[in-house]
Amino acid sequence: MDHAFGNKFFPHAQIWAHAFDAPALRSPEQFKAYTGFPGTQDYFDKMNFSGGPLGRDVDRELVDGEVLDFGEGLY
Repeated sequence: MDHAFGNKFFPHAQIWAHAFDAPALRSPEQFKAYTGFPGTQDYFDKMNFSGGPLGRDVDRELVDGEVLDFGEGLY
């Protein structure tokens, strides 16, 4: 939930999600259906996540086995 709710704070970011999760990010109704929450009053942290996630387009759907190259990290 922290990932989906936080999307609304980054309106210009691309949203990438697994193909199975993408529908839940596209609309509040789908999110409620996926999570089982009947309404926004049932979300656990109203202070930080008030109103639930805003529906967002998913820019890229990821598939199982796909490798994402984020470059070399600093360890």
